[in-house]
Amino acid sequence: MRFAKLLAILSILFLAIPLRAGAQGRDLKSLDIAIVGGASATYWDIFAAQALGYYRDAGIDLKITSIDTGSKAAQGLVTSAVHLASLPAEVAISAIEKGAGLAIIGAETARPHFSFVVSKDIDGYEQLRGKTIAVSQLAEAGATILRKLLAQHGVLPGEYNIIQLGGNSNRMTGLIKGAIDATFLSPPLDFRAESEIGAQRLGYLYEVFENPYMVYTVQSDWAEKNPDLVAAFLRATIRSARWLFDPANREQAIDVLVRARTATSEDAAKTYDLFFGSRAIQARDAAIEPQHIQAYLDLRGGGPLGPDAFLDLRYRAQALTGLQ
Repeated sequence: MRFAKLLAILSILFLAIPLRAGAQGRDLKSLDIAIVGGASATYWDIFAAQALGYYRDAGIDLKITSIDTGSKAAQGLVTSAVHLASLPAEVAISAIEKGAGLAIIGAETARPHFSFVVSKDIDGYEQLRGKTIAVSQLAEAGATILRKLLAQHGVLPGEYNIIQLGGNSNRMTGLIKGAIDATFLSPPLDFRAESEIGAQRLGYLYEVFENPYMVYTVQSDWAEKNPDLVAAFLRATIRSARWLFDPANREQAIDVLVRARTATSEDAAKTYDLFFGSRAIQARDAAIEPQHIQAYLDLRGGGPLGPDAFLDLRYRAQALTGLQ
């Protein structure tokens, strides 16, 4: 009995060897990417590309570093601690305006992915007057967009307290402990807040700002020296996003998020419908254009540079070559 079991295991290993060798027939190039705020559905395309072996197929050994805030992730990029980062667009724009040698090469999300979530005893926007609302960083676009959302519903600056609390997990903890009354959260954490503490969703940040929010950003000098690697990353990630958009892959996609995020299957399913539905959060083919950057410049009240100064779309064009 033991011998038969051992023989079966050895047979599986024997069959796996040529498959592994085929997948790794060439040396893999190390690529370090920073993500902001920990694992969330925002990085579903990256998680799926890893799970499906698309990065390995592209010759990439991808290593993910989670950093609490966008500004810290940008600093990691500037100091070459990572090769690439998925940053809030406004953070990337601000860093480039200050002289950082960075470039935006594509979009990960087509619009802001945050839900605006309030404690269970708040039933509407008008009840937010005098309440404490948390954002990740006071100077980030998320805070500016949230103020626009509140103003659209008649709640003006000065009528509420706004504090900086860092990443998603910190803001979720503040909501659970009652230290704050409202915040914005990434899926599937917003669904978890609803089910676990009775939080209520009042709206979405994309209601007042429809432009890519998370963008792939590189250090320009490094990318110039490694154009094929940058394009290979984008190609594998775009391939993954296309797979995620296919409804035939819905159940497998949900499993990817459950494994990466430890979300419940129910929350992951709700998140899939949000991210890949009619008003999809996930960007298609990493698409981003100068007018999207201009929208951020307008949000900031203008700036010294035009929108083209922030983009380098050569790598995306190269990545799309060969994709069907």
